[in-house]
Amino acid sequence: MHCPRCGLSSPTGKFCSECGTPLEAKSVGQAAAQATRKIATVLFADIKGSTKAISAIDAEGAMLRIRPMINAMAAAVREQGGTVIEVRGDGILSGFGALDSLEDHPLAACRAALAIRQAAKGGASPGLPVRIGIHTGEVIVTPGEAGNS
Repeated sequence: MHCPRCGLSSPTGKFCSECGTPLEAKSVGQAAAQATRKIATVLFADIKGSTKAISAIDAEGAMLRIRPMINAMAAAVREQGGTVIEVRGDGILSGFGALDSLEDHPLAACRAALAIRQAAKGGASPGLPVRIGIHTGEVIVTPGEAGNS
């Protein structure tokens, strides 16, 4: 057995005696060895000013107020072939091209952004504007992430 960080051969215990690295991290090292680099696009969208807009209503009312826009954002991403990675509060984090093989993932993300803007203007959650950010760059995808979509 070798420490994944410093390479000390035959370390004993739960931590390497040379550098202190947890030895359970071996599976992380194995996953990193199987990871692949890809160019992908990430889209983040959230409702601008939602905290102020829902501060005077109860939790159920707040959910009813913002949920239609969150659903519209997620639908726009899925319609363009993207993956909704996480919904948190009043926003979504989504990816294009990392877990799928979309060749035009930057364009798909832009189309999703336009659909989100149209949903906001169309009254998915009236009076709640959205903010959208898109970035394309290199990501590292590990084998276990493919099942998280």
